[in-house]
Amino acid sequence: MPKKRWTLACLFHGRVARDGSRRHLRCGENGPTDVGGYSRLAIRVTRVVSRLAAAGLLLCAGVSGIAAEANVRFAVDVFGTAQGLPSSAVLAVTQTRDGFLWVGTLDGLARFDGAQFVVFDENNTPGLNSSAIIRLFEDRQTNLWVGTENGDINLVKAGKVTRVDLAQGGYGGSLMAICEDRSGAVVLCTDTGLLGRYRDGKVDVWPASSGNPSTCRALIAEESGRLWVGTDTSLWP
Repeated sequence: MPKKRWTLACLFHGRVARDGSRRHLRCGENGPTDVGGYSRLAIRVTRVVSRLAAAGLLLCAGVSGIAAEANVRFAVDVFGTAQGLPSSAVLAVTQTRDGFLWVGTLDGLARFDGAQFVVFDENNTPGLNSSAIIRLFEDRQTNLWVGTENGDINLVKAGKVTRVDLAQGGYGGSLMAICEDRSGAVVLCTDTGLLGRYRDGKVDVWPASSGNPSTCRALIAEESGRLWVGTDTSLWP
């Protein structure tokens, strides 16, 4: 099991802004100490000033809290090929429910447990026919979906890699977007304009566009059941 959960930023950013300055806000209350003969006007002025002073104290307390949050420092750890990452070209990242961080690179799929990487590629993983990983997704059944550059869509379930065929033996295109609807079906969209719906081992496929290749696709499944499909030229439910 992973030693701890890692933020995605640790793989990409080696620099972090550090502001060592600290600012302290001091608030005081300078209310009137002498209101003369305590006339109604003087008493009213005193009450107004007191209320303003109280409001000022509350405002200062809020600003001080914000300033304290701004002064919190974050540690950024950088992991690259020297630490076991198979490639510095990271194309996809996802964290699964068991805490592992999965990283898709041009030279393999890496699983990170907080201390070291385990690399899966076409040489050591049966069923994985390409080491160039471009899409990663975990469904609610904890299955890992892996899209590769050669157009394969792979389902990793119980440690076994199975290819999901959207083109019935042909070339279905590279996986561009993936999501899960409220029924638990996984919806996939490829750059050749195929829209697939996978559930319980069965795949239904529809054309999502005119078939022209696209490098910009998006899928969103609403809780109402409506599915939004974004292409280069249109957005439709």
